Amino acid sequence: EVYPSGKLKVKKLMMNRKPHGVVEAYYPNGQLMSQKPYLYGLTNGTGKNWDYNGKLQNETTYLMGEINGIQKGYVDGKLWYTNPIENGKSQGIFSDYHSNGKTYNQFMFVDDIKHGNADFYSPDSSFMYRLVYYDDILKAYTYKNAAGDLLPEKPVTTETSEILCYYPNGKISARIPMKNGLYNGKNTTYYPDGSV
Repeated sequence: EVYPSGKLKVKKLMMNRKPHGVVEAYYPNGQLMSQKPYLYGLTNGTGKNWDYNGKLQNETTYLMGEINGIQKGYVDGKLWYTNPIENGKSQGIFSDYHSNGKTYNQFMFVDDIKHGNADFYSPDSSFMYRLVYYDDILKAYTYKNAAGDLLPEKPVTTETSEILCYYPNGKISARIPMKNGLYNGKNTTYYPDGSV
C-alpha cells in the first residue's frame, strides 16, 4: 500500500489472505511507524512502534496472537516502563523508570491487579517508601528507619487522610493525600536532600 504521494504506507506479505512475516507501516514522511511479526495471520514475536521522529515508543511481545512477555514503553527513546504480560494480563513486577534510567517504582501484579508490595525509589536509587496492596486495594505503607530497616506497616483505612513517608536520614520522601481510603489530591515526592 502507498500514500497518494507515492511513498510506502504498508508493506506486508500475505498467505491465504492472512499476514505472514513482518508487517511494516510508515508515516507519510517515510519514517517507519511500526513493525509487527505474524505467523499465518497471528501476531507472533516482538512488535515495535516509533514516533514521527523515529524514536522508539513501545515494544510488545506476542505469542500466537496473544500479548505474552515483557511489554516496554519509551519516552524520547528512553525506557519508561516494563510490564510482564501472560495471556493478556499483567503478571509479576511492573516497573517505571526515572529519565536517568534508574527504577522509580515496582508494583506486583497478579491477574491484572495490584497485589503485594509496591516499592518507590528516588532518581539516585534511594528507597523512598513501600505501599502494600491486596486485590487492588491499598492496605498499608512503610518506609525505612535510620538503620535502613523497614518499619512495621501502617494500615491505610477510610479514616487515613494522608500518607507521610521518610528517608532513613529523617527527611520526608512522600506526602500522599487520601480520602475514604483512596488517593485524593496532589502526591508530592522529595529528593533525599528534602527538595521537591
